[in-house]
Amino acid sequence: MRIFRVLRVFRTITTIPTLRRIVSALFMAIPTISSVLIIMTIIFYVYAILGTSFFGEISPPEYFGDIFLSFVTLFQIFTLESWASGIFRPIFIEEPLSWIYFITFIVIATFIMINLIVGEIVNNAQKISDDIEEETKEIKEDTSEISELRKEIREIKEMLQKQS
Repeated sequence: MRIFRVLRVFRTITTIPTLRRIVSALFMAIPTISSVLIIMTIIFYVYAILGTSFFGEISPPEYFGDIFLSFVTLFQIFTLESWASGIFRPIFIEEPLSWIYFITFIVIATFIMINLIVGEIVNNAQKISDDIEEETKEIKEDTSEISELRKEIREIKEMLQKQS
């Protein structure tokens, strides 16, 4: 039961409004992120097939020996974790045009797809901020109207005091 005490940290999300907005934006972005993930899966699949076809026979075969190894290799490239020294250079020695494959995959998968996800989260955060701004605008209008009414009441009181 003590392990569940760690979950108390999640209370900070409900107490801090900016964190609440960020988490709301993340949850609102889930449908779009799932669409981006489907596109990314298709891109990974196409590049895994191409990688297995082009580089399956090249040593070391543990990178593109079969489609599953190609998926793992592409994930390592996607995360940009030692892809150049560990994966690219041994293949580039035997296949000089392999740079086209690797660079296009990195540009498409890493930069474009991640920017789509981040862009959608930022877009949803902006929508939430606009909604909050609209709500506070109504409150500001109400408070200005109340202050005008107070001013008028003071003026009426002053007029009544002058007449008596």
